[in-house]
Amino acid sequence: MPRTFTAEQRANLREELRETLESVRVQDLRELAHTWGWPLKGTAKADLTEQMIGYLGDAARMAAGFARLPAVEQEALIWVTVMENGQVEERLREVLRLAGGQSLPVEEVSAMLQDLLAHGLLFPTPTGAWHMPVAYLEWLPETASPSLAHSGALQAIPVASMEDVSREVERLLEKIEKDRPEVVAQDEDGPAGRLKPQDSTIQPREGLLARSVWAHWRYGSGEDYDRARFILELMVSQGLCRVVDVPKGRLVPWPASLATWQDLSPVEQRAGMANAWVLHYQKLSSAGGQPLGFNELDMALRGASRVSLHSRAGWGARRMLLELIESEARAWLLSAVNLLKRDRWYDFTHFCELIFTMQRDLLLSRYPGQSWEWHRGGEAIFARAMDFDTWMLTYGSLVQAWFAGPARWFGLVQIASERGRLVAFQRPSTLPSRESGVLPANVLQFQPDGEIRLRNLWQASPLRPLIRRMAVEERRDRETTTYRLDAATFRATLQSGTNAEQVIEAFAKAGTPLPKETGERLRRWQTNAGRYLIYDDLAVIEFADDIAVAEILATTSLRHGNAYAISERCLVVLDAGKVPGLIAELRRKGYSPRVLSEPAGAGQEANAPATVEGSGR
Repeated sequence: MPRTFTAEQRANLREELRETLESVRVQDLRELAHTWGWPLKGTAKADLTEQMIGYLGDAARMAAGFARLPAVEQEALIWVTVMENGQVEERLREVLRLAGGQSLPVEEVSAMLQDLLAHGLLFPTPTGAWHMPVAYLEWLPETASPSLAHSGALQAIPVASMEDVSREVERLLEKIEKDRPEVVAQDEDGPAGRLKPQDSTIQPREGLLARSVWAHWRYGSGEDYDRARFILELMVSQGLCRVVDVPKGRLVPWPASLATWQDLSPVEQRAGMANAWVLHYQKLSSAGGQPLGFNELDMALRGASRVSLHSRAGWGARRMLLELIESEARAWLLSAVNLLKRDRWYDFTHFCELIFTMQRDLLLSRYPGQSWEWHRGGEAIFARAMDFDTWMLTYGSLVQAWFAGPARWFGLVQIASERGRLVAFQRPSTLPSRESGVLPANVLQFQPDGEIRLRNLWQASPLRPLIRRMAVEERRDRETTTYRLDAATFRATLQSGTNAEQVIEAFAKAGTPLPKETGERLRRWQTNAGRYLIYDDLAVIEFADDIAVAEILATTSLRHGNAYAISERCLVVLDAGKVPGLIAELRRKGYSPRVLSEPAGAGQEANAPATVEGSGR
């Protein structure tokens, strides 16, 4: 918060706002407009709704209006966005006390909510709850929540760097490609699963690979081991690796997904992985989603000594449903964290008190016959009856694993500890870069014939958009991507406003200067483009009469725009590779074309264009 939306998302949000307003009576629409001082014209419901969409969908207008509301009312709307419906007044009163230090009577909190409804910042739902249009997230500000602030000295753990995820993925890919490790069976009730059939205790899992594999790869038993197991699960979830050779099952890199991954910058790779983790519930809700074999719940369960988590399952798919519930809780927890201002330290225990108030049961099931409960000393501890200290031993351990593990590894939070205990966190506005900027040797190689070879290292991703300014990709394997200099591609770059000197300078700044002959070729292409366009592998078709030109353009594959008439009896085909098929097509139609010269070889500059002489039937 605030969020930026794409044009497509804006269109969807506008439709959501329309659906919300269509359920509002005309009289209430007029009262809402009057509250803000907005004029409404006409009497038709559709016209009034459209005008209100224009007002309520205007981010600048809404941000300015929101800023004029009382500060405590602003704070209330911000926290209501993540609160469960039902008895909101009581819980919101406690939230405002914990977050902002305001002690308000319930009646005043109720009056604030009514004012938010009157301003159209909240809308009632048929179930008696309240709804805030998602479009408001574009302007809704973050909250300082001063009562959550941490005071005192801190031992902050260094924040993750932009390249940490990229480096870990590359390291794992190398080892997977070399060893093709066998995966461990993920049975529902087996040793590698979560549930023991004899007592329904949910056990921490070890993930896809056996401990011996990780030991062979020199991963210890601490945080490095946990982070590698976790990232490997996401690599499989994202398709970077796949299990083959069923039923034995071996893990291998998957080229198609790797190509997409390699085109991303380290920042984009990290953000993509973080989104895959936070929004994993969306995949699980679809037909193709599979549970992760190791995540923050496994980390929390491993450290639980006085409590245990149990399943009360009435039917199958227990593990899938548990993963779905905890994944939804993960996304909700991030939405709550994202309400807080960046670069400010917040007390972890105070924040947990806030979570305890807003959503005590983080594993509350919405599936009939399925539930999960904590036990201590053989007896169930129900969430509604928990005191805060017990909650910290149970659900709080899951929140701590979330902060200390994936959220920190992805740079979503930075944490501080005291004697091994998490005491504070902040949302960093930027992540550092710990790379020296020096690329590995021979990461980019230029061949005399115009071929360019790029090693598929994670550090090389910034070079790919530079190469695409002047070359086209020909092939890619696990180790190398091969490009070829292309005049048409560079011409498009020139047309976009980037000149040859800027391209040459960009490569030099990236630490990979272009060879002299490559730079000279770009300059020559630029000079030629200033007077006329140069096409490689050009074909020219000449006809005996001008009537044939129009007929050919109308009745052959050239009608799709592959050719241009440059005179009454002459066509130019920009892609000479289409000439053989065209010749066969002309012959089938009764023409007698003669090929006077062959097209230039692939990748060569066509100094002598191919020529086809066409005669009539």
